[in-house]
Amino acid sequence: SGATVFAGTWTNGVFRSTDYGANWSPVNSGLTSKSIPALVAGSSVLFAGTNGAGVFSSSDNGTSWSLSSTGIVNTDVRAIAPKGTDLFAGTYYGGGFFSPDNGASWSAVHNGLTNMIVQAVAVKGTAIFAGTNGISNTAGIFRSSDNGVTWTAVNNGLTDYNIQCLAVVGGKLFAGTYTSGVFRSMDDGASWKQVSSGLTNLMVRSIVANSAYLFAATYSGGVFRSP
Repeated sequence: SGATVFAGTWTNGVFRSTDYGANWSPVNSGLTSKSIPALVAGSSVLFAGTNGAGVFSSSDNGTSWSLSSTGIVNTDVRAIAPKGTDLFAGTYYGGGFFSPDNGASWSAVHNGLTNMIVQAVAVKGTAIFAGTNGISNTAGIFRSSDNGVTWTAVNNGLTDYNIQCLAVVGGKLFAGTYTSGVFRSMDDGASWKQVSSGLTNLMVRSIVANSAYLFAATYSGGVFRSP
């Protein structure tokens, strides 16, 4: 948000920088877990998904945090994606959860998910995508067009069903995988194409973009950029 940047770490909680990342300070008041796999900005609220304590929210730029997990029965939250005041969360072995009220309450949304390790969530238009973690075709990517009430697998073209991250960039959907790099879909997940040329590490944990470049962060292999 402007010059303010947030980082979620695996063992030391959330850090905040107010000078574009030049300096950082911990902002963990109220957090009961400092393992932060997910960190997103919702509608005027910051949300943190934790490993073991559920979802926390902050309305004061991370200065204080409150538990916002009513209805989430699995507290290992690996991904959160906002859609206005709606939120979608993916949990480790707990499937997906939906909140219609900016995190005040949650309900399970598993119908059609054949894999309950939801490692990534993304919103594209009216569709929600869930990336699951597995080595068989029971995993992969699922799409919902009804706010998570039902899910359908959309794996055509995928050769790696172990999905680590999802990103929507310029109308395209990107998926980072555990062993096969990056896949791209230009038709809302109906088909996928591997786009990993130049990646010397194919375990892609995060994908982000600015106005000019696409960036892929890998596990122990550094960051790659695509023009």
